Amino acid sequence: MFKIDKDRIFRKFKRKLRFTLGKKASLAVILMTIAFTVFSIMAIRVLFLVVTVNEQIVDLYAVGDTAFGVVGSANSEKACDYVRRVYEGIPEEDRKNPADPDYLNNFSKKDFEKNEIDELKISHVFKVIKEKNPNVTDVGLCLFDDNKSRIIQVQDLWDKRIGFWEDFDESPPVSFSARGASMIYSSRIGKSDDGFTDLTLKVLIPVSSNYKGELQGCMYIDCYNEEIGRYQYIFTIIYMLFFAFIALLVMFVINSYINRKIIRPIKKLSDAADDWSAAGDIIEDKYYFRHLRIKSNDEVKDLKDAMEGMESKLHEYIKDFEAVTKEKMRMSTELEITAKLQANMLPDKLENPENDFGLFPFMRPARLVGGDFYDFFMIDAHKVGLVIADVSDKGVPASLFMVVSRTILKNEMKENPANLEQSVKKANRRLCENNKDMMFVTAFVGIYDSESRTLSYINAGHEDLIVYEREADRYRIQDEEHDVMLGVFEDAQFNHKELMLKAGDRLFMYTDGITEAMDNHENLFGMDRLLNSLNEDTSLEGDGIIGKLWDDISQFQNGCNQADDVTMLLLEV
Repeated sequence: MFKIDKDRIFRKFKRKLRFTLGKKASLAVILMTIAFTVFSIMAIRVLFLVVTVNEQIVDLYAVGDTAFGVVGSANSEKACDYVRRVYEGIPEEDRKNPADPDYLNNFSKKDFEKNEIDELKISHVFKVIKEKNPNVTDVGLCLFDDNKSRIIQVQDLWDKRIGFWEDFDESPPVSFSARGASMIYSSRIGKSDDGFTDLTLKVLIPVSSNYKGELQGCMYIDCYNEEIGRYQYIFTIIYMLFFAFIALLVMFVINSYINRKIIRPIKKLSDAADDWSAAGDIIEDKYYFRHLRIKSNDEVKDLKDAMEGMESKLHEYIKDFEAVTKEKMRMSTELEITAKLQANMLPDKLENPENDFGLFPFMRPARLVGGDFYDFFMIDAHKVGLVIADVSDKGVPASLFMVVSRTILKNEMKENPANLEQSVKKANRRLCENNKDMMFVTAFVGIYDSESRTLSYINAGHEDLIVYEREADRYRIQDEEHDVMLGVFEDAQFNHKELMLKAGDRLFMYTDGITEAMDNHENLFGMDRLLNSLNEDTSLEGDGIIGKLWDDISQFQNGCNQADDVTMLLLEV
């Protein structure tokens, strides 16, 4: 009976609703076209304005240059020179008010005639310029007072008082070269009453002395053009319509090309991948990518070839996958059993109220099985053997060497407890035998006598012992020389040491997995943090001490993987 694959139908329905690659490509082309169009329109508006302003400046300069020729350089120079001499001869306190009659009376048009200045000719030329150029609002001669940023009137179109000055508050003047002659202009672009762009322009043609070449003054022409905005608006509309047509045409061509060369072939690959993943049994001799027809010779074709090759290899790999999985599961089960056996070999904590001492162990391997180990065992009614060690490797090899080391040390210490040095020597020789892999173990080996509260011990290349003295209420490091590690030199010598303890004292033994624990920035936990953690709360006892230290280490690592086995052994007397 035919069975409907509802999940597959639902997936295809969801595909139709999603934002596909083709839609994304089309959107990208549209957005790019819009962005380019907007940028182009803005740029062309600015360019139009710049070109128009430059043309206006050149036209005004041509008008001013012609007027300057008609007026005559001599007339201009004399008029400017006369006003400058009078202006500079007046103290600043008397010329602070430009409308003060006493100040303005210093200037007289009668003096123009005395200085042979043709004032009527200058006025006539200015009126002709105004009549022939409707946008011109003012034309005249003026001086610059650079120290006070002022323009001093010499003669203008509207017959202002000679010597009247005003602050030069236009936008900063800009030097400009027109037809090989120097000039200065300032412009201000604003908005007219109807909202269009308007232009206020002041062009100043320098008047210099024929004799000294010094700047005497300027002929200025003021212009106001309120039509420039309308011209810009009309030009922008025409340009926008033309560019929009070109942009739509280009967008259509690009979009069609992307769909034909990229989107459709990828859609074929996507459908084939969906059919492959939805197949009931992918091991069957059926291929989905081999018969796809993709004519392009580009990365899409490379992807199709890669998918076809991957499909062929997957048919081969999947056949072997089940066997490999079963083998890994068997090995994982064996490792778990090994880890349990290893943990069961080590003793639990020992609290001996009769002899007034307690032993509290802790071990956390970095892998499933580890190379660290601890051990303690009663030798007689009052003596207990102590061992904490670290094998030079990790994982299964270290765990095997750990079992051998633990067994040999325990047997030798029980056989000859009175001579700790001899016991460790014999254990070392046995570990050196047939040690082809050159593995070694650092170990702290000791025998504690609860009657005399004496610890006899040998430190074979292991971490320093940490001692807590109740009277000082402080943990400290038992800093001393160490003997060589076990399993390195067959004839190595070992020297035992003794430590007298008092009631309430503690011995803390550990492996380097504590001091070498690292955080996210590869900082080590270190000896200082270890001592600080132990001394932070000396009122803790037994498992409380071990638990707090492990919490501090875990917080320091902040989720980082444990790099080495961590083992601790605490003796309280």
